[in-house]
Amino acid sequence: MFWIAPVISLLGCGSTYASALGQPLRIDRLAMLLLGIVFTIIGNYLPKCRQNYTIGIKIVWTLSDEENWNATHRMAGKLWVIGGVLIALGGFLPHGWAIAVMFILLIPMCVIPIVYSWQFYEHEKKQGKDIKAGYSSVDKKVMKGSLIFLILTTVFVLFMLFFGDIHYVFNEDHLLVDANMYTDYVLRYDTIEDIEYWEGKMPGLRVGGFGSFRLLMGFFENEEFGTYTRYTYYRPEACVVIGTQGRHVVLSAETAEETKNLTVAMAQSSKSISILGDSYSTFEGYLQPDTNAIWYWDNVKAENKNF
Repeated sequence: MFWIAPVISLLGCGSTYASALGQPLRIDRLAMLLLGIVFTIIGNYLPKCRQNYTIGIKIVWTLSDEENWNATHRMAGKLWVIGGVLIALGGFLPHGWAIAVMFILLIPMCVIPIVYSWQFYEHEKKQGKDIKAGYSSVDKKVMKGSLIFLILTTVFVLFMLFFGDIHYVFNEDHLLVDANMYTDYVLRYDTIEDIEYWEGKMPGLRVGGFGSFRLLMGFFENEEFGTYTRYTYYRPEACVVIGTQGRHVVLSAETAEETKNLTVAMAQSSKSISILGDSYSTFEGYLQPDTNAIWYWDNVKAENKNF
């Protein structure tokens, strides 16, 4: 069992370095595969686990009766091995289906052993076995500690899921994308080839980085751009698509209006680029186009602005 932590650590560090070096991996698929392997290994170990307060299915009925503990862990071991294999295979499904399969499997993997233990306890009572099901002082302390840990973990997860911002700082020769929860990004103006204001949803599957119900950052992939770098809010109303020497960078502000301002500021900060838009009305009041599709900015001085 002790080799699981270093193996996961090595794989996690390896994927992090690969992402940092520009070699994005399908993190979602890798995570599902690792999770399935871990559940399979734990399931194989559960029937061998003796009654204790540290590892295993620690509920009142298993802790009060060794036979209940052994029977519950034998059943749970088989269930977790099967569930682990299915979760690992589910990693090869499309992203949405893979997540759904994982949660559909995790719920019965956690609930069924508890129900089984209770049924075993009730059966033993009917057989006339004297079992005192209750929590000792040690059990109560462990439960309090677990509850505190669960509350702190929940608060941390909620903070990660629903909070965070992206700030854009325009410097003389580069744009600094200052992002919460993820590494900052530096975009040099001399690498920019074109800018497009993109209205509506930006398609893409995250292959590395950070994702929540507030921010989407890291490496993404879609059919139009291939692998691209993204720093946007969750489901943005509009985006700025920046072409940079064979690679695309997608940015957004919190609202469509702020994203328009970001697009204009990007153009004014670059010496010679073209801005691509869907129509003249997209930038009405912001830019004066030579045509209805392309705006050219030449030799415009950069301005320091913060978003």
